[in-house]
Amino acid sequence: MDKLNGNRALCVAAALLGFVVAASGQQLHQRDRYIIHGGDQITVHFPLTPEFDQLVTVQPDGFVVINVGGNAKLAGLDLDQATDLIREHATVRLKDPEVHLVMTDFQHPYFVVAGEVNNPNRYDLRENITALQAVMFAGGSKVSGKESQVVYIHDAASGSPLVRVLNMKHKNARTAAEDPILQSGDIVFVPRTHLTDLAQWTNIISPIVGYASPATAVVATAH
Repeated sequence: MDKLNGNRALCVAAALLGFVVAASGQQLHQRDRYIIHGGDQITVHFPLTPEFDQLVTVQPDGFVVINVGGNAKLAGLDLDQATDLIREHATVRLKDPEVHLVMTDFQHPYFVVAGEVNNPNRYDLRENITALQAVMFAGGSKVSGKESQVVYIHDAASGSPLVRVLNMKHKNARTAAEDPILQSGDIVFVPRTHLTDLAQWTNIISPIVGYASPATAVVATAH
C-alpha cells in the first residue's frame, strides 16, 4: 500500500511539474531574428574557396559589394536570408558555392525606459526582460509616475508603432499580455499624469519615436 501511495504521489508530482513547465513555456519568448542594418560589418566566408573571403560593411543604402557576386542588398534581411542571397549572387562565378556569414560588428539589442523613472536611459538588451522588469531596471518609477498607465511602444522605428497601455500598479499575478517581454528597440514610458485620449499619446510618442504617426495603434489596456 505504501508503495502504491508512493507511486501515486510521484505521478501527481510529475503532473504538477508538467503543468508548471507548460505554464512557464507559455511565458517564454523567442527573440526575433536579428535584422541586418546599415553600418553592420559581416565576414563572408567561402569554405571551399577561402581566397574569396572578405569583410563587408553594409552601406547606408543597405547594399554591400561581394567580390564574386557584385552588389547585394542585405539590409532588412536576417542572416539566413542574407546567406541565401549571397550564395545566389556568388553562383555567377562559383559552382555550388558554400557560404557562411559571421556578424563581426552589429547594432546591439537595446531597450529604452523614459519618463517618470529614476534612471531614464537606453539599456542593452542582454536577456529576456519584461516591461515591468525594465522599469525596475531603470530604478523604478518616481512618486510622480502614473504606474496604472505605463506606455509600451513596440516597433518604434517603423511607420506604425504599436502602443500598449500597461497597468503596473499591481505588480503580482501578471500575464504575458499585461507584462510583455521586450524586443530590441522597444520603449517603456512612465507618464506623469493620467492620459485620456489619442492626442496625448501622440504628444508623448512623437518626441520619443521621432515623428508623429497617425497610424499609431493603442492595442491593449491592462487594468
